[in-house]
Amino acid sequence: MKVFVLYYFDPIIGPRVFLKAPESARDKELEVIASMMDVYEKKFFIHISGRIKSANLIFEIENPTSRGERELLQISIVIDINSEININLARELLDAFMKEFNDIDQVYKAFYVDSGNFEGAAEKLNEVKRLFFSFYKSFKPAVQALQIAELRYRSLFKAARDAIFIIDKKSYEIVDANERAEKILQRSRKEIIGLNMSELHFPEDYKNFKNQIEKLIGLEDALPIEARIRNSKGESIPVEINANEIIIGDQYFIQMILRDITERKLAEQKLIEAYDRAEFYKDLFAYDMNNILNNINSSSDLLSLVSNDPKIKGDKNELLQGIKEQALRGLNLILYVQKILDIDDSDISMEKLEINRVLNEAITFVTNNFHERLLKIKVEPIADMLYVRVNELLLTAFESILTNAAQHNDKPFVSIQIKILKEKKDNVKYFKIEFLDNGIGIPDDKKERIFQKGYSEDESFSGLGLGLYLVKRIVESFNGHIWVEDRIKGDYNKGSNFIVLIPEA
Repeated sequence: MKVFVLYYFDPIIGPRVFLKAPESARDKELEVIASMMDVYEKKFFIHISGRIKSANLIFEIENPTSRGERELLQISIVIDINSEININLARELLDAFMKEFNDIDQVYKAFYVDSGNFEGAAEKLNEVKRLFFSFYKSFKPAVQALQIAELRYRSLFKAARDAIFIIDKKSYEIVDANERAEKILQRSRKEIIGLNMSELHFPEDYKNFKNQIEKLIGLEDALPIEARIRNSKGESIPVEINANEIIIGDQYFIQMILRDITERKLAEQKLIEAYDRAEFYKDLFAYDMNNILNNINSSSDLLSLVSNDPKIKGDKNELLQGIKEQALRGLNLILYVQKILDIDDSDISMEKLEINRVLNEAITFVTNNFHERLLKIKVEPIADMLYVRVNELLLTAFESILTNAAQHNDKPFVSIQIKILKEKKDNVKYFKIEFLDNGIGIPDDKKERIFQKGYSEDESFSGLGLGLYLVKRIVESFNGHIWVEDRIKGDYNKGSNFIVLIPEA
């Protein structure tokens, strides 16, 4: 049913159907709509009654000869309850008709056909009828086009690859959603409609989200915003949001388009991790190579002194062997870094290594590197064979911890006690390795900061930053943990205790 109706507010009997097209439309159903004239202050409204739905425009004009010195007309498009109606187009049609009506001089007096107060009543009445039926003829194809447009919109709305929500601007209640929205939220359309947008957000995010949406719809060239929403399982979904304001009848809505950017965020995270990883290995290479070259340089200087001055004691062969070992270590480091830069972290091979063996290699390196110092390193293992799943970077971590202990020590002799224990944390079994030294210690306010990259706030701790930053990165790559405590609780001046947790193999 597509009916075009003109209602007139009779000064005696009130609102009634005056003209209708087609004329076969039943007055009884249409009179229900006429009674809505009492809400004329709404001007334009949508009305549903039984099996019919209508878009209505109430028109008012001053008329000194009428009751209340005004005339009221209501023009309506009436369709079946199951039909779609494009509200904006319906309003444009009705506005256009009433504009034409208003341009006819004294047309409203034509409705007083029995009063004799207006000589041209019959002629004007015919003019109104001609205008009305002329509009109806143009109205029929317009409504057909309207329905086709609506069908296309619904098809696009349904098939869109992005989630689309129609939201009441005042309450932020969802009044419609498409299939993609159902998929993202893991809820049916029936479950989504009626929800408030606040129910799709984490409480701490919602206030900021509303402020961003208000800015978004208030600017013509605003960029999309990024947010996160919750699905029915409470899982966080990162989304990119575009929004614009739409008017349906006399209500304001927000059309919100959400694009799931989970894959993009994962890609971005991988890029960040790749960059971070490259920086890490760059620093690792520079730090390790610096140690290797310093050790070679130190051994070369000592070899030169031994060769030129017979009074200086030293084993030339041992010094040469040490230089060769450091050169070989440098070559292996280059090969290792090249390998791990070419593949993802997930593909970096881990192997089963024995802690005591790695510790002994680290102790040998530090002892050779600090041969001019009185250095005593004691290991207290709980067993001979303690296996962890790591890679050769564990040696670098142990060497860095021991090197820092030797460097930052103002005592006549350097004492480092290494204890190996077992510990269970969050249902994971770890080996707990403690490095207790008698060095200068680390104040409480610096215990966390010394693991930050490039930490060098205090000259007394210069050189700690890069080494311990790399140690932390290495240990965490094994799903381990590292922190520092006082060797004697409450007195940092008595030395430090670096504690490393590494999961058992």
